[in-house]
Amino acid sequence: MWSNDSYRHCNKHHDKKEKDKNGLLTEFDFDEFNQNQNPFPGPGLIPLANTDLCINDKCDRVLLNAAINWAPAGTATATLNLSGAISSGLFLEPFQTRFTIWRGNPFNPNGQAVPICSFVDSSPFNTTIMTVDVDPTTPGFQLGLSFTIGFSPVTTDFKCVDENPECGKVEYFLTMVPLDFIDGVSLTGATAVTFTAMEIEKHDDDCCDCC
Repeated sequence: MWSNDSYRHCNKHHDKKEKDKNGLLTEFDFDEFNQNQNPFPGPGLIPLANTDLCINDKCDRVLLNAAINWAPAGTATATLNLSGAISSGLFLEPFQTRFTIWRGNPFNPNGQAVPICSFVDSSPFNTTIMTVDVDPTTPGFQLGLSFTIGFSPVTTDFKCVDENPECGKVEYFLTMVPLDFIDGVSLTGATAVTFTAMEIEKHDDDCCDCC
């Protein structure tokens, strides 16, 4: 719950900003289109980072930046005989992952987390191929191919804007969720994450009241 002491601290911080506007970014505009925005909380949602801001003006905007180093772990295997019959599952596509920035905690069942933006990125696959006996239980050598499929590290970097932040303390959460499920391959987190949130002052000609 947003306490009165915290709110007074916010107002004090806001008064200081009004006095020290020289050098601050006080104008900002944006245009964004996101065809991948379709996030959902679920058991596969992985927390990456979170931060919070003290919002004092309902016309301020929040610029959100995320950079994530990630890669699926493990390998998938498959065999293929010369007739083209697949002896086991073969996955030869990039591994897709959805990254989402939320206003509010998506892991709180009683909360009302709002997805601010969501992006899908892919880890390209790399394949090692060897000749094998596809049916060692029968006489002779049944020539086939063995595939070992791994996935490469990726750096996902994106920005978005919360144009309607709530007044008071506002928390932002960064999550990831795998969109592909492959035997032998897992995605449990990231190797490095940078997640920032910056409050941008309202335009001087905006007619808005402080919170």
